[in-house]
Amino acid sequence: MEKRRKHKETIILTLLSILLLIAITILILLLVKPTEIVSGETDIKLTHWSHMPLTYSYNEQCGLYYSGKYPQEIKKALDYITEKTDSLITFQYVKDNADINFICQINNNNFNPSLVGKYVSAETISTIKPGTNIFTDATIYIYSTKYCLAQKPIVLIHETGHALGLKHSPQKFEFGMGQSSDIMSDVNTNCNADFSQSDIDYLKGIYSKK
Repeated sequence: MEKRRKHKETIILTLLSILLLIAITILILLLVKPTEIVSGETDIKLTHWSHMPLTYSYNEQCGLYYSGKYPQEIKKALDYITEKTDSLITFQYVKDNADINFICQINNNNFNPSLVGKYVSAETISTIKPGTNIFTDATIYIYSTKYCLAQKPIVLIHETGHALGLKHSPQKFEFGMGQSSDIMSDVNTNCNADFSQSDIDYLKGIYSKK
């Protein structure tokens, strides 16, 4: 009888341990922004576009996401950048042959084979005219943008920042330091994050000549 009781207690403790582990995992996923990689980052100095407005488009799946309102979130992100740069950077929607293409692949978290097993929210891949520092096109792949979407399209703004030539914030996140207020931070950005003043100054400086 005693042996059966101890066996039962062992099973209960094991189940409780499993439930606790699941709860901790869920909590971490809720509190920490998914890591994100930008394949289009470049070491070429002052990389930029040579014209304005920049045209943009999005694929059909983007139009189906977020109850059909996701294209509005894309426009909101672009309008935000236009406002922050005092209209030096402007955007215009086109159906085809756009400068910047938003490709929604909401259920695909491993587009880049090197990222297998690592959660990726989005990535930007840009091309540059050979021998110059001029962008020719950029594609922003969106895998999951639920993060802060009800408050501010953080991921879209962040990725478009890369498409304009911005790199990740030099500030690296460490557990215990809280969320970053820099929208170009690579992880754990808070929902009210903004461009740093240095990034705004950079964008205004490089695009004031356009």
